[in-house]
Amino acid sequence: MNVLLGLHFLHSYGIVHGDLHMGNILANIHPLGQPLDDGGALERNLQQLASQGCPLKRKDGKTDLWAPAYLLELAPLHEQVCFDLDPAVKITDLGTAFFEEDPPPKIVTPVHLRAPETILGGPSPPGKGIDIWSFGCLMLELLTTRYLCTGLEGVADDEEYGEYTNDEHVIQLSEVLGPLPEELASRWRRRDRYYGPDGKRLDMPEPDQDGDGDQDEHERRGDDGIGIRIRRPRCTLPKLTQIVEEWSE
Repeated sequence: MNVLLGLHFLHSYGIVHGDLHMGNILANIHPLGQPLDDGGALERNLQQLASQGCPLKRKDGKTDLWAPAYLLELAPLHEQVCFDLDPAVKITDLGTAFFEEDPPPKIVTPVHLRAPETILGGPSPPGKGIDIWSFGCLMLELLTTRYLCTGLEGVADDEEYGEYTNDEHVIQLSEVLGPLPEELASRWRRRDRYYGPDGKRLDMPEPDQDGDGDQDEHERRGDDGIGIRIRRPRCTLPKLTQIVEEWSE
């Protein structure tokens, strides 16, 4: 509820957060340095050192200005969460927020939390709806411990490779949520490579036919004669209704 109230506050001023994910939602914990036993004990217990982390380097050797120098293993904080303070959680990191009337040329929402209109474009520029979409994905993750879309790789600098990632994302959305509205689907430049005129998915190999535990690839040629490699998710994706039913049981 606090996250929704925070989004409502931003949206009421025409501001879109644009990068809502778990790392940008902060929970209150017991006041550091005021404690439970001797001063500063809680802070020392929570602190993670750089020496405990693993250096983060891109495989292609390039420098990523957005990436941290190292990664730390997730440490649970549920025992330290304080519910006596209001609000219980807060939205942070407005570094990529923008006014809805002046959207940026590129949205930086994490790949698996992107709204369809940020992938395919739309009749109007991305707005407040992309925050609500991200929030819905996060709620599904929190309630069911499952992602709406899985196995998506980051959109690389290479434009063609990035489009393959976008294609895979839209395919997964279609499988889980059902067919996209025509006003969005019509903007999918390479839809005919994956779906026939009747809207049915073109024949694809079954997942992991070779038994190596990896995603299988299938090559086919689009109408433009260009050969492409299509990857299926590691498993058949269940419909959203099935996910919710399993969770409610």
